[in-house]
Amino acid sequence: RNRPILVINTHFDHVGKTARLESAKLIADRAQKLAGDCSTIILGDFNCTEDDAPYRALQIPGMIDAYRTAVPERSKNEATFQAFNANKTAGSRIDWILCSEDFEVLSAKIDRAKRGGRLPSDHFAVNAVLNRG
Repeated sequence: RNRPILVINTHFDHVGKTARLESAKLIADRAQKLAGDCSTIILGDFNCTEDDAPYRALQIPGMIDAYRTAVPERSKNEATFQAFNANKTAGSRIDWILCSEDFEVLSAKIDRAKRGGRLPSDHFAVNAVLNRG
């Protein structure tokens, strides 16, 4: 279908648990109000894991976690924050791509590639290939 896509990109507070939860609630509320007939993608640095309350607050009906859909089994090596240490892979994702169910998740991965021998960020990127039929 030729529907518009609503994309929400965010970066949650790295210190305040309450701030992260309230941010998640606000984004969930706004996404539901703004989406209308749009496909939706919510992505960013959430500074918390899928075990935390903000992740649960963003479990809007009809939304899925693209990475977890492509990689259903959790691994001890899913860290996305690495503080510019390419060897730090142990831990959980704090960066997510959530998308509406009308997307087919073709693949998703944590990109640990270096560019020019250097890491481009203090986070490994989470990538997803999505298809809208």
